[in-house]
Amino acid sequence: VMPHFYRNWAIEDLRRFILNGIVWSAKLEVPAPGVQTAPLDLAAFKPESVHPLPPKPKKSAAATTKP
Repeated sequence: VMPHFYRNWAIEDLRRFILNGIVWSAKLEVPAPGVQTAPLDLAAFKPESVHPLPPKPKKSAAATTKP
């Protein structure tokens, strides 16, 4: 689980930054230009993953209690 929406993976600099961190954490050599990857096809993801739906409004405490 990542704290980023899938559409952010289309941003090359962000993708390279995260992948460089993974490679560095694995104690592997990070290439001088950074980890190179092809852009993602966001159409492969579910639409709500790319463009998240707004949260449903929460019911107020007054509306859920009975007199």
